[in-house]
Amino acid sequence: MAGIQIEFDSDHPQHHPLRQAASRSDVRGTVLDPRDADSELLRLRRRIAELEAAEIRWRQAVQRIDEYRDRLRELNAELLQAEEREGRRIARLLHDELGQTLAAARMAICELRESETSAALTARLKELQANLDRSIEVTRSLTFQLSPPILHDLGLAAALEALGERTGEDHDLRFVFEVGEGWSPPDTQTGGVLYRVVRELLHNVVKHARASRVRLALGGNSDTIWILLEDDGVGFESAGRDVDGLGLFQARERTEGLGGRFEVDSALGCGTRVRLTHQNGRWIERRRGDRRKSP
Repeated sequence: MAGIQIEFDSDHPQHHPLRQAASRSDVRGTVLDPRDADSELLRLRRRIAELEAAEIRWRQAVQRIDEYRDRLRELNAELLQAEEREGRRIARLLHDELGQTLAAARMAICELRESETSAALTARLKELQANLDRSIEVTRSLTFQLSPPILHDLGLAAALEALGERTGEDHDLRFVFEVGEGWSPPDTQTGGVLYRVVRELLHNVVKHARASRVRLALGGNSDTIWILLEDDGVGFESAGRDVDGLGLFQARERTEGLGGRFEVDSALGCGTRVRLTHQNGRWIERRRGDRRKSP
C-alpha cells in the first residue's frame, strides 16, 4: 500500500497553519506510514484499557475501604454495648459484695470501740474505722463512675444533672441545667454511653477551658435527641482543624459509635460549644446489612 504524501506550496505558507509550520521548520513535506498510524492507535487502545483497569481497581479499593469502615463502626458499637454491660456488672459487684462487706466491717469496729476500755486499742480501732470510711467512699466513687445507680433508677437527665452539679461543686463552676419539652429519654444502653460522653466533655472543660460557667441542655423529639454543652472558657480555633487532639477524640468515637453526630464550635476567647445528636432508639449496623433497633 502506497504512502500518503502531503506537500505544501512554499509560495504561500501563510494561507494555512500547517503550511506555516512547515515553512518555519524548512520541511517540504511529511510522509505518514499507515503502519505507524496503526501502531499508534494500538498503543492508545492499550493505554485506554490500562486506565480503565486502573479505575476498576481503584473503585474496588474504595469499596473495600468503605466496607472496612462500616465494619469498624459495627465493632465499635458492639464494644460500647459490651463495655456498658460490663460496667454495670462490675458496679453491682462493688455495691453488693465489696460495699456491703466494708459496711459490715465498719459496724463491727464501731461496736468494738464502744465496748473497749483500752485507750491504745480504741485509738487503733478509730484508725481502722477511718481507713474503712475511705475505702467505702472510694468504692462508691468507682461504682458511680462505672454505672451510676441514678442513671438506671431515674434516667439519663437526672444522672446528667447530678453529674454536672457535682462537677460544679468540685471545681467551682456555675452549672446550668435545662431540659426541653421535646426531650425523649434514650434506651438504657444508649443512655449509658451518652452519660460517659458528657462526663468526658465535662472533664475536658475542667482540664482545658478555664471556664467559670457551664450550660448543659437536653432536647429533641420522639425520633432524635440532642445534648448541648457550652462553656465560657478560653476556647480555641475549631474552624478548619482537627480538634480530636484536644481531648475530644474518645467522646467523638463514642458518639459516632452510636451512629450519632458530634459537632464542635469554638473560637479563641469565645468558649466552646459541643452538640451531640442521636437518632433515638437506634444503634448503627451491628452486622453488615442488618439494621436493628436497640431493645
